Amino acid sequence: MKTFLLLLFIILSSFSFGQFLQSKINLLNDNGSREGLWIEYYDKENNIISSKIRYKNGYQTGKCTFYHPNGQRRLKWHYYNNRIRAKYYFENGRLDQKGWSKIDYSGQDTHYYWHGKWKFFDDHRKLIRVGFYQNGEEISDQY
Repeated sequence: MKTFLLLLFIILSSFSFGQFLQSKINLLNDNGSREGLWIEYYDKENNIISSKIRYKNGYQTGKCTFYHPNGQRRLKWHYYNNRIRAKYYFENGRLDQKGWSKIDYSGQDTHYYWHGKWKFFDDHRKLIRVGFYQNGEEISDQY
């Protein structure tokens, strides 16, 4: 009987906690801007996640992850003020390229520019090229 009650308590607690977490996703703040964790999906049934993005006052912040339709990570960003540490991945989950970007908030538009050192890999994780960028323009590269 004790085991049954414990199991019932765990199931009900999990359900309530799951509902609590669900209510904390995809929220808008008082200004109508995205706030907190937003999860978006490729499909209407919400089975295939396309992105998990954190927002503060409508701006992406912290760690953000985008996914390929097969469920593998496609892009991972980590925000540091107006700079982003970005990593792109092949559909098999291996690292494709990584580097720094900067963000320009101009009015209603947001622009992301590659800025700084970028490393490019083949699908066997071998470094094949290094590029250097300034405001989205490649200024030099090394093979």
